[in-house]
Amino acid sequence: MKQRCRMPTVWGIIQQAGGLIGLRRQYVRIENPPYERLCIESIGTGPRGLDLISVAHYYEQEGDQMKDPDMTFEIQIEFAPEGGTPINAWFYPISFEQSPNIYWVHCWDQDGKLMAWNLSGAISFACTWDRNIHEQGFPQAFPEARKAQRTEAALKALSLTA
Repeated sequence: MKQRCRMPTVWGIIQQAGGLIGLRRQYVRIENPPYERLCIESIGTGPRGLDLISVAHYYEQEGDQMKDPDMTFEIQIEFAPEGGTPINAWFYPISFEQSPNIYWVHCWDQDGKLMAWNLSGAISFACTWDRNIHEQGFPQAFPEARKAQRTEAALKALSLTA
Protein backbone atom coordinates (compact mmCIF):
# COMPACT_ATOMS: atom_id res chain seq x y z
CA MET A 1 0.00 0.00 0.00
CA LYS A 2 1.21 3.44 -0.94
CA GLN A 3 1.95 5.37 2.27
CA ARG A 4 3.48 8.57 0.93
CA CYS A 5 3.30 11.09 -1.86
CA ARG A 6 5.38 13.78 -3.44
CA MET A 7 4.18 17.35 -3.08
CA PRO A 8 6.59 19.24 -5.35
CA THR A 9 4.84 22.60 -4.98
CA VAL A 10 4.80 22.57 -1.18
CA TRP A 11 8.35 21.19 -1.12
CA GLY A 12 9.46 24.01 -3.47
CA ILE A 13 7.97 26.62 -1.12
CA ILE A 14 9.73 24.97 1.84
CA GLN A 15 12.99 25.08 -0.12
CA GLN A 16 12.47 28.79 -0.85
CA ALA A 17 11.95 29.31 2.90
CA GLY A 18 15.36 27.80 3.68
CA GLY A 19 14.36 24.15 3.86
CA LEU A 20 13.17 22.49 7.03
CA ILE A 21 15.73 24.44 9.08
CA GLY A 22 14.32 27.73 7.78
CA LEU A 23 10.78 26.49 8.38
CA ARG A 24 11.66 25.69 12.00
CA ARG A 25 12.77 29.32 12.44
CA GLN A 26 9.79 30.97 10.77
CA TYR A 27 6.56 29.60 9.41
CA VAL A 28 5.39 30.45 5.89
CA ARG A 29 2.28 32.58 5.39
CA ILE A 30 1.25 33.44 1.84
CA GLU A 31 -1.61 35.83 1.12
CA ASN A 32 -2.64 35.32 -2.51
CA PRO A 33 -6.08 36.83 -3.17
CA PRO A 34 -8.66 35.69 -4.06
CA TYR A 35 -7.49 32.41 -2.52
CA GLU A 36 -7.42 31.57 1.17
CA ARG A 37 -4.20 32.22 3.05
CA LEU A 38 -1.71 29.33 2.85
CA CYS A 39 0.40 28.54 5.92
CA ILE A 40 3.17 25.97 6.20
CA GLU A 41 4.86 25.43 9.54
CA SER A 42 7.11 23.05 11.39
CA ILE A 43 5.24 21.62 14.36
CA GLY A 44 7.67 19.10 15.80
CA THR A 45 8.37 15.42 15.28
CA GLY A 46 5.94 12.86 13.90
CA PRO A 47 5.15 9.33 15.06
CA ARG A 48 8.12 7.82 13.22
CA GLY A 49 10.62 10.48 14.32
CA LEU A 50 10.57 12.51 11.08
CA ASP A 51 9.97 16.26 10.84
CA LEU A 52 6.27 17.05 11.21
CA ILE A 53 4.75 19.96 9.31
CA SER A 54 1.32 21.50 8.92
CA VAL A 55 0.04 22.69 5.55
CA ALA A 56 -3.18 24.68 5.84
CA HIS A 57 -5.49 27.12 4.15
CA TYR A 58 -7.18 29.51 6.58
CA TYR A 59 -10.12 31.87 6.40
CA GLU A 60 -11.82 33.92 9.08
CA GLN A 61 -15.38 33.33 10.23
CA GLU A 62 -16.88 35.46 12.99
CA GLY A 63 -13.38 36.26 14.26
CA ASP A 64 -12.21 32.63 14.33
CA GLN A 65 -9.51 31.12 12.11
CA MET A 66 -11.06 28.27 10.16
CA LYS A 67 -9.02 25.45 8.59
CA ASP A 68 -9.88 24.68 4.99
CA PRO A 69 -8.14 22.18 5.37
CA ASP A 70 -5.16 21.61 7.66
CA MET A 71 -3.09 18.51 6.91
CA THR A 72 -0.09 17.35 8.87
CA PHE A 73 2.71 15.38 7.27
CA GLU A 74 5.96 13.75 8.23
CA ILE A 75 8.65 14.59 5.69
CA GLN A 76 11.42 12.26 4.62
CA ILE A 77 14.12 13.94 2.53
CA GLU A 78 16.17 12.19 -0.15
CA PHE A 79 19.69 13.58 -0.61
CA ALA A 80 21.96 13.52 -3.65
CA PRO A 81 24.68 10.91 -3.09
CA GLU A 82 27.49 13.16 -4.29
CA GLY A 83 26.82 16.26 -2.23
CA GLY A 84 24.18 15.78 0.38
CA THR A 85 21.90 18.26 -1.40
CA PRO A 86 18.17 17.62 -0.89
CA ILE A 87 16.74 16.36 -4.18
CA ASN A 88 13.30 15.15 -3.20
CA ALA A 89 10.93 14.90 -0.28
CA TRP A 90 8.30 12.31 0.56
CA PHE A 91 5.23 13.46 2.46
CA TYR A 92 3.56 10.95 4.80
CA PRO A 93 0.03 12.11 5.72
CA ILE A 94 -0.62 12.01 9.45
CA SER A 95 -3.90 13.89 9.87
CA PHE A 96 -6.54 15.92 8.05
CA GLU A 97 -8.76 18.53 9.70
CA GLN A 98 -11.54 20.57 8.10
CA SER A 99 -13.48 23.43 9.72
CA PRO A 100 -16.17 24.42 10.59
CA ASN A 101 -17.59 20.91 10.94
CA ILE A 102 -14.46 19.75 12.76
CA TYR A 103 -13.90 16.87 10.38
CA TRP A 104 -10.73 15.14 11.57
CA VAL A 105 -9.05 12.02 10.21
CA HIS A 106 -5.87 10.39 11.51
CA CYS A 107 -3.75 8.17 9.27
CA TRP A 108 -1.43 6.99 12.05
CA ASP A 109 -2.22 6.34 15.67
CA GLN A 110 -0.10 7.55 18.57
CA ASP A 111 1.80 4.24 18.63
CA GLY A 112 2.92 4.80 15.04
CA LYS A 113 0.58 2.15 13.62
CA LEU A 114 -0.94 2.68 10.19
CA MET A 115 -4.69 3.21 9.98
CA ALA A 116 -4.94 2.11 6.34
CA TRP A 117 -8.61 2.94 5.74
CA ASN A 118 -7.83 6.68 6.11
CA LEU A 119 -4.52 6.80 4.28
CA SER A 120 -5.41 6.33 0.60
CA GLY A 121 -7.93 9.18 0.60
CA ALA A 122 -5.46 11.48 2.35
CA ILE A 123 -2.73 10.71 -0.19
CA SER A 124 -5.05 11.30 -3.13
CA PHE A 125 -6.26 14.58 -1.65
CA ALA A 126 -2.70 15.76 -0.87
CA CYS A 127 -1.54 15.19 -4.47
CA THR A 128 -4.51 17.08 -5.90
CA TRP A 129 -4.16 19.88 -3.34
CA ASP A 130 -0.46 20.30 -4.21
CA ARG A 131 -1.37 20.74 -7.91
CA ASN A 132 -4.05 23.27 -6.96
CA ILE A 133 -1.59 25.25 -4.81
CA HIS A 134 0.70 25.41 -7.85
CA GLU A 135 -2.06 26.39 -10.29
CA GLN A 136 -3.28 29.11 -7.92
CA GLY A 137 0.15 30.79 -8.02
CA PHE A 138 1.29 30.37 -4.41
CA PRO A 139 4.95 29.64 -5.31
CA GLN A 140 5.11 32.86 -7.32
CA ALA A 141 3.44 34.82 -4.49
CA PHE A 142 5.88 33.50 -1.85
CA PRO A 143 8.81 35.96 -2.26
CA GLU A 144 6.59 39.02 -1.75
CA ALA A 145 4.70 37.31 1.07
CA ARG A 146 7.98 36.44 2.86
CA LYS A 147 9.17 40.05 2.51
CA ALA A 148 5.91 41.31 4.06
CA GLN A 149 6.12 38.68 6.82
CA ARG A 150 9.68 39.75 7.72
CA THR A 151 8.72 43.44 7.71
CA GLU A 152 5.78 42.68 10.00
CA ALA A 153 8.04 40.72 12.38
CA ALA A 154 10.62 43.53 12.44
CA LEU A 155 7.97 46.16 13.21
CA LYS A 156 6.56 43.97 15.96
CA ALA A 157 10.04 43.55 17.47
CA LEU A 158 10.58 47.30 17.37
CA SER A 159 7.27 47.97 19.12
CA LEU A 160 8.25 45.52 21.88
CA THR A 161 11.52 47.35 22.53
CA ALA A 162 9.98 50.86 22.44
